[in-house]
Amino acid sequence: MNYYYINTEAKAFNGRSPHNQWIERCHAFTSGDKEKYGFKVLGKLEPDDICFMYANKCGIVALGRVCKRWNGCSYEGADRWIYRRCDEEYTEYRIPVDWYLKLTNNPIRIQEIRRVFGWAPRGWGWRSTLGPIRSDKTSELLGLAQERIEFTTQEFFDLDKDSPLYKDMEDILERIESNQLRLLTHAEVWNE
Repeated sequence: MNYYYINTEAKAFNGRSPHNQWIERCHAFTSGDKEKYGFKVLGKLEPDDICFMYANKCGIVALGRVCKRWNGCSYEGADRWIYRRCDEEYTEYRIPVDWYLKLTNNPIRIQEIRRVFGWAPRGWGWRSTLGPIRSDKTSELLGLAQERIEFTTQEFFDLDKDSPLYKDMEDILERIESNQLRLLTHAEVWNE
C-alpha cells in the first residue's frame, strides 16, 4: 500500500474545487492528455493505495482507498460526470475510490501540511495532480486526520430541530459544504 496526495484540479472549474462531487461519485478524476493525466496519474494507483484528497485553498478534505486499478477508459461529452460542467471540452478519466474519511467541514489546512513537512510539498495545491507521500510523514498526516475524527464525534449539546439556531446552523453547514461560505480567522479579520 502506498500513500499519495491527489489534487482536485480546481483550476478547471474556475477555482472551485469539485471535491464534493468526487466524494458523492466515489471516484477520483483527472482530465487532459491521456498519457500525462491518465496513465502517469491514475495508472500509478493500485488497489488499497490511500489518497489524501487536496482541494486548493481548502487543504486535505478527504482520505480514500483506491478500489481497483484504472480501467484505461476516457470519457467525453455526455459520458463525463464532472468535467462537463467546465467551460472547455475536457476529456475525463476516473478511478473508483472509497472516500471513507470526509474532512470537508474541518480540513487539514496548508499551514498544518507545511508544519508536518517543514515546507509545502512540491505540487501541493498548484503544480502536480498526484504525488507520493513519504512513509515517515504519513503517520503525522493520519494523526491530524484522527484528531478531526475525535473532535467531530464529541457530543456537545443537542439542539431542538425546530429552533431558529438549528436552522441557521444547517444553513451554515450547507454553505460550507458547497464552498459558498468562507470563514475568516481572527488574523484575517484584524490583519494581525
